[in-house]
Amino acid sequence: MGIQFGSNNGPGGAWSQVPGSVPASSTVIIDSTPMSEFIGLDYIFTIWSDDKTKVRSGYMRVIRATATSTKESVHGKLRQGSLSVEVNMTVVSGEARLEITNNESFNLNVEVARLLLGG
Repeated sequence: MGIQFGSNNGPGGAWSQVPGSVPASSTVIIDSTPMSEFIGLDYIFTIWSDDKTKVRSGYMRVIRATATSTKESVHGKLRQGSLSVEVNMTVVSGEARLEITNNESFNLNVEVARLLLGG
């Protein structure tokens, strides 16, 4: 089960924010947005270990290229330590899904802010 954003960020372009966690050795769907509802999505994310000795932050811009595909640009910054984590955008059944894969042997904390640019 993924962490889902609320519906309070419509086409007007309001930022929404969600905290959560990604269990060890697993993938979590952080956000799922129908392709018909956006022309662009911006994400700012921070991922960290419980002891905060390992932190990664980054920015992802997603553009709807066609009705069934997206183009992404990811800019990450490793702030402390090293984390084996992947941030990906996939399109499944007409929805764009932001997924975070935790390749570590411990749980990770996640906070993501999203800006939706309506379609």
